[in-house]
Amino acid sequence: PATMSPTLEGETNAPTGSPTATTGSPTAAPTTATPTLSPTATPTTAAPTRGPTAAPTFSATAQVLSNISFAAMNIAELDDPIIDEFFREAFKDAMGKAAGVPATNVEIVSITAGSVNIRSITHFDSLLFGSIVAMDDAVDAMVDKLTQQPQSIFTGSQFAPFGAVRSFRTLRKPAVRKTAAPTLLVPTTAAPTITVTESPTVTADAIVISSAGGSPTSAPTSAAPTLLPSTSAVVMFAVMQTLALYLFAAAY
Repeated sequence: PATMSPTLEGETNAPTGSPTATTGSPTAAPTTATPTLSPTATPTTAAPTRGPTAAPTFSATAQVLSNISFAAMNIAELDDPIIDEFFREAFKDAMGKAAGVPATNVEIVSITAGSVNIRSITHFDSLLFGSIVAMDDAVDAMVDKLTQQPQSIFTGSQFAPFGAVRSFRTLRKPAVRKTAAPTLLVPTTAAPTITVTESPTVTADAIVISSAGGSPTSAPTSAAPTLLPSTSAVVMFAVMQTLALYLFAAAY
């Protein structure tokens, strides 16, 4: 019978070579460029241009001097400062409405006894009426009221206790013409604007270390070496095989 040549005890198959993991060299982290400021253009100041010269405007003022008497009024009533102030304001308001001017344009010159005589000046300005002609018409209308119907001016209930109203020595001062100087339009130069440059921001994923071959692979583990059958086992197997053949031969 053939006998197998046993291998030496303890002899093992050589393990496979340790694989080497190839990891691509990481790329350098990207550098952040130094922010550059956008240059601001030097502001240019345009030479001022002369605006069109407006034509000179003409205006005029006029005054009406009047004397009003309240027959049933006692001048002693005006000793009370409250009544005096109330009467003065009511008088100027009534005269202003009749003339078509603000109450502030009515000036009380004096208040004297004789029942009560009030001397006043009503000031007119063509700027309030839109033209000199319109102002002249208003002055004429006021003079007519004072000389012909003074009672129509003081129709308020506050004047009722003062009795009949009489007007005398009403005078109209000639209008005074005024010439307004023409005005030049002054150009304005807008202030230059400065562009604000924001500093660049670096996002969290801007710095990445990557490998050429992707994520590095873990080092492979070496397989455990397999042991070959020992010499004693081979001998035992051969003996048993020989004995089996011998018994088989003896039986036949």
